[in-house]
Amino acid sequence: MSLKSDIIKTIKENRPNLSESSIMTYTTVLINIPSKLNADIKNIKLKWYDNVDNILKYYKDTEPRIRKTKLSALFALTKNQKYQELMKKDIIFVNDNNRNQDKTKKQKENWIEPDEIKKIYEEYYLKANRIPIF
Repeated sequence: MSLKSDIIKTIKENRPNLSESSIMTYTTVLINIPSKLNADIKNIKLKWYDNVDNILKYYKDTEPRIRKTKLSALFALTKNQKYQELMKKDIIFVNDNNRNQDKTKKQKENWIEPDEIKKIYEEYYLKANRIPIF
């Protein structure tokens, strides 16, 4: 069997009530992890995902809202408690930030104030109205 079919089979066994769309999302996530860690994807077996310390080291600087999905997929596949523990911490962190409506680091970097948006809109609105229409 292929890695993909092994992953799908194992996730279905470990989480029988998981929706097909979640299974496919987890499968995609899991298939992409080895390549991010420069592993030879052709030789990857399910046991590779038990390399918890190496995988967690790679994801340590990933934003919690992104990392929690990866960890959820890893936990669904391996049932390893280390993945679940960090995933739960990430979920709490994300929920707290959502409750407080705190911006993520990326949102803060790319944030544009409403006054600036209005200024840009008005500038382009004026330019567009000067274009002759046939």
